Amino acid sequence: MKRIISTLIILLLVSPLGYSHIGSPGVTLEGKAGPYSVTVVVNAPEVIPGTASVDVYLVDPTVTEVQLKPIYWYAGSSGTPKADLALPVPGESGHYQGETWLMSSGSASIEVTVVGDKGAGSILLPIMAVSTAQGEMEASLGWALGGLGIFLVFLMVTIISLSTSDSMVKPGEPTTGKVRTKRRIGAAIGLGILVLVVFGGSSWWNSWSSDYTRYMYKPFTASSWVTTDEKDQQVLSFAIDSTRLENLYLTRSISYLIPDHGKIMHMFLLKMGTLDVFAHLHPLRKDSALFETVIPPLPAGDYYVFTDVTRLSGFSETIADTLTIPEPAESVVTAWNDSLLTDIDDTYYITDPILPSDGQ
Repeated sequence: MKRIISTLIILLLVSPLGYSHIGSPGVTLEGKAGPYSVTVVVNAPEVIPGTASVDVYLVDPTVTEVQLKPIYWYAGSSGTPKADLALPVPGESGHYQGETWLMSSGSASIEVTVVGDKGAGSILLPIMAVSTAQGEMEASLGWALGGLGIFLVFLMVTIISLSTSDSMVKPGEPTTGKVRTKRRIGAAIGLGILVLVVFGGSSWWNSWSSDYTRYMYKPFTASSWVTTDEKDQQVLSFAIDSTRLENLYLTRSISYLIPDHGKIMHMFLLKMGTLDVFAHLHPLRKDSALFETVIPPLPAGDYYVFTDVTRLSGFSETIADTLTIPEPAESVVTAWNDSLLTDIDDTYYITDPILPSDGQ
């Protein structure tokens, strides 16, 4: 059964019809919202706060309304705002589409409530709300805003200078040298104040931008290598490197991992190029950042390494690396038994290589 599951996973990974990728913030869930079968697809925003687009697919024609509501782990359902409505997509029966705001970073869920003739039912879809990108302003827009800003400063200086000089001259009276002096002084003071305001605004914006860049989500990096133990078995070590992250909270939180489906880490190995070898392993944790597992006698070569971990808050992420596995010892291959694996649920699959067809 385990190897059948592994085969299905390989087919999903190499299928030309699949357009997802490792680390994608998009989430797809099939399940039951009460009596209604539902498929939900959520595309998270690149920037938080931001709006997540939600597509809901239903087969029951009696559905009358679909509601969307974000729920954060620290607030619960009672601490969330009123639900947003997902509207039917014209020409697509059973397809509802809507948007909902994600206001804070962290572990969140989107509650989809379906209302129809059979009553109401809800399904909860977990999602990671994190900022993953920083937009760049177009040069043309920057020049336009800069020119408008200079024009506004000129108008403001003119208003200040005239309000302290000419506005105090009675109708019909000539403009004296004293008035002109006040005009210049008013213009100088006004310009100085505006320069300070612009400088303060620029400093505030740069500080905000720096903090945003610092706290923007950055995946952990890792190093993996293979050694041989006293029984000639190959042992894979996976060390997470959190020292490159400036955000101290993220660096510390790697110490607080919780099991997902009963495992502290899920590791996936996929042979580069031919994609003919796949392994799903569950390493043991040796310290806060080091994980180790015995690997089966896999064919030598370069492998992709993907690991999934979940933090205490429910925030899960994928940590990727590449690895070169040497040829296993002949004695290990001959005497190998799956009971030698680190975890009873570890599994692997070796099949025919995937080769490019003629003309590709």
